[in-house]
Amino acid sequence: MKVNIAVRGITFMLKEFAWNLFQNTGNIDAYVFYKELEEKNKALNDQKAAEDEVAVSN
Repeated sequence: MKVNIAVRGITFMLKEFAWNLFQNTGNIDAYVFYKELEEKNKALNDQKAAEDEVAVSN
């Protein structure tokens, strides 16, 4: 569980960094990186929700 929390914290920091970089420079690569992190985070959250749902029904 601690590893999962650490990964989420790092992901949040990377998203924040990428967004701030995009805002301040207009660098499209930073925006694309931000969107990739957002998509991966959403996929992880969906996977966690599915696992939790299956765990409850067992």
